[in-house]
Amino acid sequence: RAIARIAGDEAFSGLVGRYLMACPPRRYDLAMAGERFPGFISNDPISTDLPFVADLAQLERAISDCFIAAEPAALTWDALRELPSSEAAERHLTLQPSARVIRSQWPLRDLWLTAFDTNDDDIDIDLSQKPGCFLVHRNEGEIFVREIDDELATLLQAAEGEGNTLAELAGALSLGSEPDDVRTFLMLMQRALALSLFTLNPVATQLDDTQSLEDL
Repeated sequence: RAIARIAGDEAFSGLVGRYLMACPPRRYDLAMAGERFPGFISNDPISTDLPFVADLAQLERAISDCFIAAEPAALTWDALRELPSSEAAERHLTLQPSARVIRSQWPLRDLWLTAFDTNDDDIDIDLSQKPGCFLVHRNEGEIFVREIDDELATLLQAAEGEGNTLAELAGALSLGSEPDDVRTFLMLMQRALALSLFTLNPVATQLDDTQSLEDL
């Protein structure tokens, strides 16, 4: 939608035609017809005039994917604090399937929002902005696109796929056991959990320690 808005109807129609010739749909599902679009567009001539379109296509594809993705019960901050410390340390935290992190040198959120602005005169985007990190996620049936800082983006990306333990997530941020590092990590965790971004994968481990994370 945003690429069509920026490129214009004629240019977008030509782009779609070239894409479908090169990447015909592989499934009987129109929603998946554009699954290879972000990869295709980076090598299309339109990227010469609009160098940000490949990243914008990635963002728009993420929005589509997150809208229909599964959304297991989210881990809350209170639930994490109530776990025994050894159990909390061994559990794998996984990023919600309905969430994606995208890094880009372009102001993707501003570019995406042009799709909802019908007045060309109101659109003024500075393409020289510094690189950013963007979070796409679904919450209670609504899709959000947020710009986030690098530390939170790194934390979330470390939890993609099978996820990682708390110690491994802290390690991905190069954080140790010093008090300042622990405070930084816990603040990042609180931010992520407040957005319902993690789900908890239990591991088959026999645990005896009854001290809770809150006690620490």
